[in-house]
Amino acid sequence: MGNETFLGVAFSDATARGAVRVLKRRLHERWTALDRALAWRGAQDDVGALVYRGSPVGKQRALKRLKAIYARHGARLQSVHLEGKDPLVLWAVLKARGSLFLGVDDPSLTQNCVTVDYWLVMRNRERGVARGADGMWTIEAQDHALCRLAQRTRVTDPAALEGFLWEAHRYVLGLPEQIPEPGISFLVPAGPGGFVCEFSYGCDYERNDRVSLHVRAITWVHRDQFYADQVPPALARPDAPSLGGTWLLPYPLRRITHDGTRMTLHALAGERC
Repeated sequence: MGNETFLGVAFSDATARGAVRVLKRRLHERWTALDRALAWRGAQDDVGALVYRGSPVGKQRALKRLKAIYARHGARLQSVHLEGKDPLVLWAVLKARGSLFLGVDDPSLTQNCVTVDYWLVMRNRERGVARGADGMWTIEAQDHALCRLAQRTRVTDPAALEGFLWEAHRYVLGLPEQIPEPGISFLVPAGPGGFVCEFSYGCDYERNDRVSLHVRAITWVHRDQFYADQVPPALARPDAPSLGGTWLLPYPLRRITHDGTRMTLHALAGERC
């Protein structure tokens, strides 16, 4: 399976460490199997059918087959838009990986982690071809946060640990579009407590140093450990913009620029990659 050092976990509690290691191994095996399944010619044909086939029946048949592949490997369907010239289908999937940061000395930034990634089926308008795009999306749960979660809940079932991550993912997408400054922590509910998080900004070297943005979970605390004023931020009103529709759109659907003093969001509704 190649170099899998990112599956290693450093934590003092052996039970929690073992639970997180099992979780990450499970996620890595599913991700690898999903990647292999989507490389199959039949799946590639279905991607093309979703994007280019004019028949609604043909699109639905292709979508049904792709949904079965993604679901079999733990991915969750997030959004489907088959109408118009630019169909788009979005899934979310958990991925075990190494540190997201390069060239840093801060040990808190060099931890292995589990992330919530996106998988998009969409059209590359510049190249005129169908494509499946994937990448880091909403949350980076560092090993320390995952081990604290397992330790303080005494949960070792990987499916249950995954459930806590999905809960946090949904909550983050529903937050109001205003984002705090770097270093300002906030609470994201997950299970009988919550992840202590902050927004992480940086330049993505794999994408020509374009500005990237996601939520980093630093630790997890039980609700009995909350400070009196430590409460999760309120979700956006139904009629108001949320992070999921603005700053935390999947990478191919938005661009963020930084002029040295502030960031600006550019949604790519008319020029999807």
